[in-house]
Amino acid sequence: STHQYEMAGNDDVVRVLRLPHTATVPDFQKAATAIREATQIKRIFTYNAPRAMALRGTADQIALAEKLAQDLDNRP
Repeated sequence: STHQYEMAGNDDVVRVLRLPHTATVPDFQKAATAIREATQIKRIFTYNAPRAMALRGTADQIALAEKLAQDLDNRP
């Protein structure tokens, strides 16, 4: 599931993404790093236990991050 919030006063969007199918914390962290590098989003905060990350960027960056998260989430 995802949650999205729009920031007042600018074009930034904040979204929480979950990657519940990443097998290990290092796998989850690698996915977060890949998303950060591909999207150039500077603000990504990870929460290991629930495999969730909060991201802040433009709508285009967030859309790309969501696509990458779906691709990187290792579903059985």
